Amino acid sequence: MTLLKSKFMKKNNRILVIVSLCLSTACNFSKSVSKDLMTGLSTTGDGLSANEVYISDGTNQLTDNAFVYGQVVYTNFENVDGFKVENGNIYPEMEVVVVTKAGDTVLQNSNLLGGKAIAALSANLNGNVILAAPIYSGTEYILKYTIRDTRGEGVFYSELELEIEKDPMVKLTENGLTLKEAYIFDRKSQTVVTSGEIFFENEVMIDLQGLNGYTPMNGNPSLGMSVLVTDAKGKLFLDLPDLLKGRFLTDAQIQKGLASTLKIAKGELANPIDWQVKVWDKNGDGEITVNAKVEVK
Repeated sequence: MTLLKSKFMKKNNRILVIVSLCLSTACNFSKSVSKDLMTGLSTTGDGLSANEVYISDGTNQLTDNAFVYGQVVYTNFENVDGFKVENGNIYPEMEVVVVTKAGDTVLQNSNLLGGKAIAALSANLNGNVILAAPIYSGTEYILKYTIRDTRGEGVFYSELELEIEKDPMVKLTENGLTLKEAYIFDRKSQTVVTSGEIFFENEVMIDLQGLNGYTPMNGNPSLGMSVLVTDAKGKLFLDLPDLLKGRFLTDAQIQKGLASTLKIAKGELANPIDWQVKVWDKNGDGEITVNAKVEVK
């Protein structure tokens, strides 16, 4: 998670409801509720307020809540105000929680800001979440942030429902075996590839998570795994008929994930390349094929 200052284009696609408490001498407008009609992002403030709250990819403001597995989503809170000031400093703290629609917590961090003082009266704050394991596509989640004043009673909440789709560049053909997730991971940048682009000389891998449907024999699974990489003109880059030949994996090892690694040296090729990984059950008839089409830059 990171703390950044953000300056993005803003859109006023929000319904803002101000709940005020009027006393005999003054009115307190410190409580508010708002909802973005395009993304569904909702916020509630009690003692703390924000000029603008929106989601982004770190550079561009987003206009819906549909994401690709592995994508990073930022929630940006601009000019959060209302903190108790001590010697010119404010002391905000931020918590992020991701829960399923059933209410199960899959991710939580209660100390994103580290309790550090900020020399200001207000602050631009944001948090980011990588939408990858233990988060998976095909499951509905709710992303929640809480900003608290550690020197006062002010609090500010945001909530966003997430729709996570599988990477359209990675296709699965399941026949008896199933996968929970298949995605491309760049080891150099330590990020999930969601752009459909990989780079010469970078080591990338297709990661296969949650393989199921294989048949143990005497308590032991036995799998085969082939890899075939060709370019758009049929040029062969890699042909491995069985990466697992002579190897016997335990069920625990399989559940940690299987992977095919690829590193393409600079040279001529016709984009896109086709990267095919096939896994089959040597104790049964089940198999699964993963095809990824990527551009090499």
